[in-house]
Amino acid sequence: MNSRWQHATTGTATALSTIMPMAARLWLLAGLVSVLATLPCRARTWTDVDGRKIEAELLEPGKSEVTLQLANGKTAKVPVARLSPEDQAFLLKAARLPKPKGVPVTGTLAKCNGFDAFWPSAAQCSLDLKIDVITEDKSAQKFIYQSAHFQFVCNAQLRPTVVAALATVFEGTHELLRVMPLNNRLTATPTKLRVFLCDSMAAYHALGGPPNTAGVCAGSGARAVILVPLDSLGVRKVPGKDEFLVDPKQTNMVLAHELTHALMEDQVKAAAWYIEGSAEYVRLTPFVAGRYRIADNHDAIIEGVTAYGKKKDGGRMLGKAIEAPPLKNFMSQTYAQFVSNPQFSYGMGTLLTYYFYHLDGRGDAARIKAYVQALQDGSPEPSAREKLLDGRSWSQLEAEFTAAMTKLGIKVKFAG
Repeated sequence: MNSRWQHATTGTATALSTIMPMAARLWLLAGLVSVLATLPCRARTWTDVDGRKIEAELLEPGKSEVTLQLANGKTAKVPVARLSPEDQAFLLKAARLPKPKGVPVTGTLAKCNGFDAFWPSAAQCSLDLKIDVITEDKSAQKFIYQSAHFQFVCNAQLRPTVVAALATVFEGTHELLRVMPLNNRLTATPTKLRVFLCDSMAAYHALGGPPNTAGVCAGSGARAVILVPLDSLGVRKVPGKDEFLVDPKQTNMVLAHELTHALMEDQVKAAAWYIEGSAEYVRLTPFVAGRYRIADNHDAIIEGVTAYGKKKDGGRMLGKAIEAPPLKNFMSQTYAQFVSNPQFSYGMGTLLTYYFYHLDGRGDAARIKAYVQALQDGSPEPSAREKLLDGRSWSQLEAEFTAAMTKLGIKVKFAG
């Protein structure tokens, strides 16, 4: 191995990959405030037998060697035998994650909203969700249920009402991401996303779920697989009975955050602030009875950034007087730099996303649409970022952002 192993850092678009076909990405949820106020960890540090380290993305698995993508976009083939025992154990455990299997979407496949659509005021999924029971095999401990866009595989039998309650969050988030005018083409994938539900943390870990995490999202679109313990979704086993019920006090909105990642195309995952800011935007938007109230998300987002969140379920607690690094520096961070200060970074990323969605320019999200479109068309992120500036200097953008935040009751002071 060469010196890149000593100094390389993760790129802005990197995500930890698992041993799965087509370089499926793995997002780990590392606890911050509580199990349900979690943070995806996208950078994995690999170590060789000589103790040299690198943060890189696993592109191709292999029995004898693995292919890693470095921060500069180049790839390197590394013999498995040269990896540390911990890395080799990780590869073996990650290999247990279920493999994606295409299951066709039932019914008419709805198109996503393109960039020319208006920003929606709400997104509503059907309250009469049709849940199909595919398999209930007690001897094999395999139970499969399906909703319109998702297949749920569980090692325990669930009541249809429980599956419907979970499917409401999944389907509601899918609908929100479909109607947002950002050309989210993965919401029109003709195969169902697979969700593996584990009845215990032991079962979750046995499938490869990392310790101290609330769930794993691997891949995106048709390749997406979500692995999550029922407990993280507020589904509790009734004491003394082989039965599960939904805890009405539990929030599932961290799941919405992860679904946003699963339904974002890889080329759009090019800047840490937007990867996480867009997912936090979804997580913090009020969701009641299958309906996202987008027009009413202002207070919830401000509360989620500055304090503990509307339901005390994972606010970033930045307060209303925020000192920030220069905007150019913040928006061009690598992912490793971004997550080194997660509370601030996630909060600031959320404010920036909200600003570009609703407050920038004429309030029509024109610049963020142009940014996303450029990324989808293959532009490097620094070039696409020029669409956000739209002829403005960085100091002008800071001034306009600061003025918009002041109207929201938040004072932002940029360093330098």
